[in-house]
Amino acid sequence: MLGSKDLGIEIQWRFEFLGPGKVVQPSVGRIYVDLGGQLVRGIIDHHFGNCNYESTTSALAGNPDLVLDHLLGPVNNTYYQGLEIRRKEMILEFVTHRFPDWDGMNSFYLTNYLIQNGRMPPVEVCTALCEAANDVDQGRVRVQDEVVRPFLLYLMMMYNGTTGEDCLLRGSSLLEQIILNSGHSISKEAFLNAFAPPANFSKEALQLQEDFSLFQNDLADSEMFEMIVPTKDSAGVLTKAFAFKSQPRCKLHKYWVREQTDAGILFVPFETDGKIKRVIISVDPLTDFVLPCFGYELEKAETKKRRILGKPRTGSPRFEQEYCDNDDPWYDGRGHGFTIVDSPRAGTVLDYAEILELARNLYSSQPVSGKNSSYDAFLSYRRKGSSDTAWALKTQLELNGKKVFLDVDSLQSGPFDSQLVDHIAGAGNFILLLTTDSLERCKNEEDWVLKEIIEAILREKNIIPVIQEGCVMPSSEHIPAKIQPLLNYNAVTLNHEYFYACVEKILRFMR
Repeated sequence: MLGSKDLGIEIQWRFEFLGPGKVVQPSVGRIYVDLGGQLVRGIIDHHFGNCNYESTTSALAGNPDLVLDHLLGPVNNTYYQGLEIRRKEMILEFVTHRFPDWDGMNSFYLTNYLIQNGRMPPVEVCTALCEAANDVDQGRVRVQDEVVRPFLLYLMMMYNGTTGEDCLLRGSSLLEQIILNSGHSISKEAFLNAFAPPANFSKEALQLQEDFSLFQNDLADSEMFEMIVPTKDSAGVLTKAFAFKSQPRCKLHKYWVREQTDAGILFVPFETDGKIKRVIISVDPLTDFVLPCFGYELEKAETKKRRILGKPRTGSPRFEQEYCDNDDPWYDGRGHGFTIVDSPRAGTVLDYAEILELARNLYSSQPVSGKNSSYDAFLSYRRKGSSDTAWALKTQLELNGKKVFLDVDSLQSGPFDSQLVDHIAGAGNFILLLTTDSLERCKNEEDWVLKEIIEAILREKNIIPVIQEGCVMPSSEHIPAKIQPLLNYNAVTLNHEYFYACVEKILRFMR
């Protein structure tokens, strides 16, 4: 396909930056990059299930036609039909997320090169860009004390408050200079290793060195502690948490902590008038850790303390009324896969010590599977992909006075465990958490969830199917006859946006 240079067309780029969770559809003259959750014509992203690419850069390099066909296909058709191309300039839009990272900037560089030339850069350049973007995006780069590196220069540029458009344009010029200086011998190290920065990036180079020195000082005012945290496939894993004791002076604190420590959870406080008013809690993005219910518990503690202090909040509830009664609650990370928790916009009245104490204890009160005692409900679930949801359900039901059995240990080996039979028999309710293929896998006669469902049906338990978003209950011919009575029970659809309202419905269904 011919590029704009071949066609005699001048390209002008316009930029748009979208917030998280924005749903997009392909649009004429517009390319969505590093967002959208799809890899189709007009949308280039790698953040979706079963994607084989480690970065959007490599996804784009592997599928250049999805950009070329979408943006230049019509004008190429005109050319090859022998018709005159009257337009001599074209306005195209590059849309990515706010604060475009190294991967997003690399993707713009490749998109622009592709549109200008109708082909990708030389294979050695593409390989170097993709391998470097993969390593940066997956957090595999370790810089230690050599901090003046291309990808960190770009990161510092973002933290300086440079606009998204300037970041993409200046970042692309940095790539161009590195590529020209490297020649045919270019490799990913050209973008990852320490280097002598171009003169027009000397300011950022100095700031990087100063920022790392500030971090070394911040380390003296921090603490590490252990806490249990759920993952997507486990109800609780012991990991290390890193907490700054006061607002860090360095700007790249998230990067430095994950570069220099093995902490899975990070606490960053921010001060107003010398007092901590905001705390951001986040997981290491390279782990499967999640923070279900953390924001909710902080919101409850916030509401309680504000009542005592006489500082209530007002406004229409930002989330469902079961979660909050105001328009400025704690954010529980629902738009980020429950991987980040943030304070109310107006600041929190909770002491930092109270927040850390809640974090230490919230996920540590797991029941031991071997205990023989009666429960209000037995919670059956698939470990893979739904452990975090199961843990969140258990937590909220117990906060509402219900005792819930959740198998958090590895009992699923050998014959069907008699302890599970006892717990199902002793529970008044059987809550079944269903994901996309939960019942399909019940065709295996040795499947543990199948055995749990059969036990619940035989013992005439009050069965409450809880269907996660995206899951559709199969028809009777697609599940074993022994568990077909399951289809006669009223089910609850678990919408994570209205999670706490769903919990209320489950409570109404329980005996």
